Amino acid sequence: SSSAASDVYKRQRPGEVLLLVVTRTEESDCLSQLAVGGAAPVALPMNSPVEIAVTAPSSGTLTFACGMDMFRGAIVVDG
Repeated sequence: SSSAASDVYKRQRPGEVLLLVVTRTEESDCLSQLAVGGAAPVALPMNSPVEIAVTAPSSGTLTFACGMDMFRGAIVVDG
């Protein structure tokens, strides 16, 4: 179990379709959902991979975060 915030960064090219595969392994309610790029949060059941398809923006970053914004990351678009 982790109580500290965690950040992840991934570089990607503009317009690329990405498939994020997320498997929740922590019991925390905070981690029961993931919001990507301002979209509605996606439910993350325990120990089950969830696929989330996103398209990299033309520039900048595509952020993602847990329900409480403690665990977060960004896909950096580098064209």
